Amino acid sequence: MCSASAVQHPRGTSEYDFAGGLRGAAVEVVKCETLDLSVPARAEIVVEGWISTDPKDFMMEGPFGEYPGTVMRMLNGPFPTGLMLKWAISSFFIHVSVRCLIRVFL
Repeated sequence: MCSASAVQHPRGTSEYDFAGGLRGAAVEVVKCETLDLSVPARAEIVVEGWISTDPKDFMMEGPFGEYPGTVMRMLNGPFPTGLMLKWAISSFFIHVSVRCLIRVFL
């Protein structure tokens, strides 16, 4: 699915059509609970929410550490609101840092 979402598609096709073509079978999708969008039925983690493009809703974020040891400055950018997080019981989140690999089971 990641490959399908990163490729430019012809007009009228979606990531799900492309992913189905790659895997040789249709991708099962379900409707989100709070938005009028479809997501893969077997998705491990689904994050639903809105991101405003209005600069008055932007918030400061950062600073963030980068892999070579530098620190990115704080930036004023869009901030998600109305978030809902759903996950499969078997899913896990992997956080990679320069010094260690932490696996957090949700």
